[in-house]
Amino acid sequence: MIAAVHAGTEYSTGENAQQVGLARALTASSDVDLVYMHHAHVVQPWTRVNKKWVLYGVGNTVAQHAANAPRGNEGATGRFTFNRVGNGRFTVSKAEYIPTLVTRYQPGRPARLYQVSTALKTANGSFRDRLLDAQRRTSAVVMRKHPRGLVRG
Repeated sequence: MIAAVHAGTEYSTGENAQQVGLARALTASSDVDLVYMHHAHVVQPWTRVNKKWVLYGVGNTVAQHAANAPRGNEGATGRFTFNRVGNGRFTVSKAEYIPTLVTRYQPGRPARLYQVSTALKTANGSFRDRLLDAQRRTSAVVMRKHPRGLVRG
């Protein structure tokens, strides 16, 4: 089972005590295979707790975020490969994060979600610089706790 939790301090790139406590409690259950949290509107570290993946913050994909918070445009999509280990339980055999960037909605101009690695293939100028910033910052935060086995997808 995947547990989705609405927790965290908005616009903080670090997990708070509530998130840490929830991660410990949820991953201690044999019913939970992975925990991801959302609410901070910015990317937060990903790690393992009790040998299970915890994504403290995935950032934004479509939410309208504060205009003065550039990290609020950034996100990370998780891609996990699960293997059944019996009795309805699963383990993760492959863990990836995919940096993303979402544009703000403006009248007459819809929000767009970009997979950074794909957009970089054709982007140029200031948009390319923005994508590179998003990739660098997202990778630095997601990998802050040095989670073994996590790779950029």
